[in-house]
Formats: sequence, structure tokens, C-alpha cells
Amino acid sequence: MRLKVNPNRMELLKLKRRIILASRGHKLLKNKLDELIRLFLGLIKELRQLQEELDLEIKDAFLNLLLARAQIRKKDFQEIPLQKENVSIDFSTRRLMNLTLPSINIAIKESFSYDFINTPGQLDIALLKFLKLLPNLIRLAQLYKSCQIFSFEIERTRRRTNALEYILIPSLKETIDYITRRLSEFERDNLTRLMRIKEFIQ
Repeated sequence: MRLKVNPNRMELLKLKRRIILASRGHKLLKNKLDELIRLFLGLIKELRQLQEELDLEIKDAFLNLLLARAQIRKKDFQEIPLQKENVSIDFSTRRLMNLTLPSINIAIKESFSYDFINTPGQLDIALLKFLKLLPNLIRLAQLYKSCQIFSFEIERTRRRTNALEYILIPSLKETIDYITRRLSEFERDNLTRLMRIKEFIQ
């Protein structure tokens, strides 16, 4: 679609500068998009591997918890006091490709404050397994959020790249061609007028 501009030499120079700038911007955005996709695919691969590992570990931990639950009464099981100060989480952010990604660090103390004599050993095993799962679960959540941020940025960069490639640059080229043709017509008209004046004078 041709831009609405006056067909003169100043506009032609402006449009030529604009098309150079748009072409550079398109190249940079294309490179950024390629790098974003490469990093995103790496995150997806890591996410899938971690998810597969966690699926097996979570099943194993829940199996131990079910075995512990089967050995004591429901009321006693629900009244087991668990220390909540065992885990400390430090949340921060990191920058990558001009994106703000979450970074979560976790510190775990393996100490429980329930009656070891009246509870089955399977409960200790289950709780230890759940505590060992926690850093990987946090890492999984971090990867999910990073993938979400990357997918949003990839979609936005792709829209901008397509807008430059299929809308702005073709419009600029069409407008430059139009102005070039109009200026050529003006020059031919001027030349014809000058020749007529010359003939008239002679």
C-alpha cells in the first residue's frame, strides 16, 4: 500500500533513508527472533526432561506417603505437626535477551518435629523424598514461567518482523517507485515545455 506523501525529491530522500533503516531493523529483529527460538527450544527440552524425572519421583514419594498413611489412623495422621521453617526461598530476577526472567533459590533444612516413635518409618522416607523434590519443583515452575515469557516475546518479535517485511518495506518500495515515476514525468514535462519555448523563441 502506497504511503500518502508529496512526490518530491525531499520525500524521496527521506523514504530512501527510511527503507535503509527498516531493512536494518528487520535484519536485527530476524536475528533476535532466531536467537529467542533457539533459547526457547533449549528451555522446552530441559522442561520436558525435568518433568519426566519429577513424574517418577513424585509417584514414588506419594507411594511412601500412602504406605505411611495406611499404618496409622486418619486422625493421628492429620495431627502430625510438621515444621514449616524447614524451607527458605529467595526470589530474584535475571536478564536475558532483554527479558526479565525469574530466578528462585531454595535452602532446605532436613529437620522434623513430630513423634518418631508413634509414626511409621515410611513417613520419614516420604517427607525426605518430598523435601528432595522441592528444588526440582521450584526449578520446574521457574522453567514454565521462563517459557511463558519467551513465547510472548517470540510472538511479539514475529509480529514486528512480519509487519516490517510484509507491510512497511513493500509500502516504502512502492512509494519510492511512485515518486521516481512522478519525478520522471515532471522532468519529461519540463523538457517538453522548454523545447516548445525554444521553438517559439526561434
